[in-house]
Amino acid sequence: MPLLERVRQMKQSGMNENEIVKGLQEQGISPREINDAVAQSRIKDVISNQPISGIPSQNTMQESSYPGTEEADGYSIEGMQPSLINQQEQAPNIPIYAEELGQYPQPQQYPGYEEYSQEQTSYPQQTQEGQDYQSYYGAGYGSSTETISEIASQMIDEKLSKTNKILSNLTEFKIILDAKVDKIDQRLQRIELIIDQLQTNLIRKSSSQIQDIEDIKNEMRGMQEGFSKVLNPLTDNIREIERIKSRTEKSGISKPIKQIKSKIKKK
Repeated sequence: MPLLERVRQMKQSGMNENEIVKGLQEQGISPREINDAVAQSRIKDVISNQPISGIPSQNTMQESSYPGTEEADGYSIEGMQPSLINQQEQAPNIPIYAEELGQYPQPQQYPGYEEYSQEQTSYPQQTQEGQDYQSYYGAGYGSSTETISEIASQMIDEKLSKTNKILSNLTEFKIILDAKVDKIDQRLQRIELIIDQLQTNLIRKSSSQIQDIEDIKNEMRGMQEGFSKVLNPLTDNIREIERIKSRTEKSGISKPIKQIKSKIKKK
């Protein structure tokens, strides 16, 4: 249910405006909305309570301003009331001798005259009420436009605040990402340096190992040459001994040599 209908129902139930405002504030409604609803209900009450019966109709005004041609001696054919123009024309026909006697004649009571006078007196009052209503309605309309502009500005401010929050969050997120990217770049640079150092160390070690292998090869060659120099005369001597041994066996000299050896052992 809209707030305006609720305010009108509360008024119809017999509550005054202060009670209505307190009740709506307890329900959690903002004071601005409450004031707008109360002002609109006042305007509607003024419109609904505006008196309409005091305004003379167009037909009666035409009948009062334009007398019919079928009237005779101030009276209509169908027995209607005499027109005001004929009444005013008949008023000077009052006898003059009353003034001579110092007495003033009583004004004649013409039917319809009092009603017309009441209409004339009520019509300015009605215009006054209309002016009051227009001024009140104009003030309400101005206040409503002000409230609408304030509400629109508040909505715009809320949306702008939301966008500003989103932008601030995005900027913070961007700053955090930039910091993380910088850290990652630094770590990658460190990793690259470590890899370069490892490569240089491996190259050095491999080159040193190659040099060591070359040194070992050279040493092996030197040892081989030294052994060859030592072994070659030994092999030559062994070969010579074998030749001599074979010759002695053939010539019979081996027995006395064995005897000499056995004697030497006994001693």
